[in-house]
Amino acid sequence: MLVLLLVTMLIASVSAQSTSCSGSFCVSVTQSGSSSLLTMQSGMDGYVAIGIGGSSMRDAGNLFVCFGGCACSQRSVGGHYMPVFNSAVSTVSTPASVSRGGLECTIQVDGLGSGFGYIWAVGASRPAGSASGDFGFHNERGTGFLQVAQAPVLAAPSLPSSEPSSSRAADAEAPTASSASSASAIRTSTRATGTATGTATALATATVAASAQQASSKYCADSKGSFCVSASRSSELITFTVYSSLKGWVGIGTGSLMAGSTMFVGWNNVAGNAPVVSQRSSSGHVMPTTDSASVFTLIETPKSLSLPANTAVSFTFTVPISAKLVSTTGPSQFMYGVSDSAPTSPSNPSSPFPQHSSFGAFTLDVLQLGLETTGDVQAITQSTLIFAHSLVMFIAWGVLPFAGIFVARYMKQRWEKSWYAIHWCLMLFGTGALTVAGLVAVEVNLGDGVARFTKSSHAVTGAVLALGVYPAQVILGFVINALFDVERVSVPWWDHLHAWLGRLSGLLALVVMQLGLSLYGSSVGIVVGFWVWIVVVLVVGFGYFGERVLGASQHVVEEAASADSFKV
Repeated sequence: MLVLLLVTMLIASVSAQSTSCSGSFCVSVTQSGSSSLLTMQSGMDGYVAIGIGGSSMRDAGNLFVCFGGCACSQRSVGGHYMPVFNSAVSTVSTPASVSRGGLECTIQVDGLGSGFGYIWAVGASRPAGSASGDFGFHNERGTGFLQVAQAPVLAAPSLPSSEPSSSRAADAEAPTASSASSASAIRTSTRATGTATGTATALATATVAASAQQASSKYCADSKGSFCVSASRSSELITFTVYSSLKGWVGIGTGSLMAGSTMFVGWNNVAGNAPVVSQRSSSGHVMPTTDSASVFTLIETPKSLSLPANTAVSFTFTVPISAKLVSTTGPSQFMYGVSDSAPTSPSNPSSPFPQHSSFGAFTLDVLQLGLETTGDVQAITQSTLIFAHSLVMFIAWGVLPFAGIFVARYMKQRWEKSWYAIHWCLMLFGTGALTVAGLVAVEVNLGDGVARFTKSSHAVTGAVLALGVYPAQVILGFVINALFDVERVSVPWWDHLHAWLGRLSGLLALVVMQLGLSLYGSSVGIVVGFWVWIVVVLVVGFGYFGERVLGASQHVVEEAASADSFKV
C-alpha cells in the first residue's frame, strides 16, 4: 500500500510545461493530469492579452485579458475594436517553475489540445476599474504557435505477487511515448518537472517524444560558414536557425530586395552572448527599422542541430505559416546580409548596425513534408536583376523617348515619309518592350507576401508612368495620326494633349529614375553621371542642334502657318 501511495503522489507531482516568448510577452502552459494552466506574462505593467485559436483580431477564438493585479476577463472580438466583455475569469497561483516576475497571471483553460495558434498584445498603461473595463491601445502585439507538451504518463507497479518472477517479467509491457513534434524543429522550450521518490521496486519513466513529419531545407553561402540557414516546416510553423562565423550581426529577409522585405536580424548581447533578434523592414537601401508588430517567436536552437565550431552568432525562431512569409507551394526567395562589425548598442534590439560586408540571395524549398532539400543560390542574383532593371529602364526612359521626340519635333519635313514609323517604333517597340522587360526583372525579385507597385515611392510613381500615363500616350498617338488632316490650318486640341502628355511622361520618368537611384543606394558618381547625360541631351541635343541648327517642324500647311503655330 505504501508503494501505491508513493506512485499516486509521483503521478500527481509530474507536470509538463511549454513556453513561448516574443517581444515583451511570454505564454506558458503547464499540464498536470487533465488540468491545463495558462500563464500570461509581460514586461509591461499595464495589461496582457492572448487570443487562442486565431491569427488576427478578426478570427481570434477565446480572448483573455488581464490587468495589473490579475483582474482577468474572457472577451469576444471580430475586428480592430475594443473587445466585448463576456465574463470575469478566476486566476490561480502561477507555478514557480514558470514565474518570471512582472505582470503574470495564470488561469485554468480547457481544450488546448497538442498545440494552438494565438495572437497577443501588451500595454504599458494600466486600465482603471474592474476586469470588465476598457483598456488602452497595445504597445506591442504579435502572433505565435505553442506546441503543448503532455504530462508524462507513469506506469504504476503491481503489488507484490506470489507468482514466479519469470512469469511477472513476461507479463510486463514497456511503456510507449506519444509523438508530438520533431526534435529537429523544437518549437518551444519544453520540460518535465516533478519529484520522484524511489523504492526497491523499479518505477517505469515516460518521456515526451518528438517525431512528426516535416519538410526541411538548408543553405550555406560559402564553405567558411559566413552565412547558413536551416529551415524546417511542420503543418503549422516554419522554424529557422540562422548562424554565421562572423562576429558582428547576421540577417535573413524575404524576397531579394530590401524594399518590402520582412527581415530578421540578430547579434550577440554583451552579457552572456545571448542572441538579440528583431523583426525589421525598409523602404530601400537604408537602415531597416524595427517593426512595431512582430510575427516571430525566438526559441532555443534544437540540440539535434549541430552548428560548426566556428559559429560566432546564431539564433532560432519560428513564424506561423499563416503569416505567408514562406511559400508552401514552391521554392521561396530569401536574401541575407552579414557583418563582422557589432551593432552600436548590442543590448538594444532596435539598435542601428553597420552596413553588411557580404550579402546575397538564395531559395529554400519546404514544400513537401517528409523531404529534406538543399537551398540554391538564385540562378540570377539580386545584383544582376537590379542592374538589368536599371539598365533597360534607363534606355527605355532616358534614351529612346528623347530620340522619338527629337524625330517628331525636328525631322518631319526632312523625313516626311518615314518619320512617323520611326517615331512610333521607338516609342512602342523600344520604350514599351524594354519597360516590360524591366517589370519582369522586378517580378522575379518579388518574394512571397511582397506587395507589387506599392512598396516604395519609386514603385508607386513607376507604376503610374508605366501602367497609366504611357499606355494613354501610346493610344492617343495612334488616334491623332488617324485623325490627321493634311489641309488643316490649326493644331487640334488632341495634338496639344499628346504633346503635353509627352512632356509629362518625360518629367515623370526623370523623377522615377532618380527615386530608383536613391532606393538602391547608387553611388554619387552614377547619380552625377545620370544627370550630366540628361543636361547634355536637353541643352546640346535639343537646345543647340534641334532648335538652332534644325528648327522645329510645323504641324499645319505651310500657307496657314503662323508665328503662333503650336510646336512640339
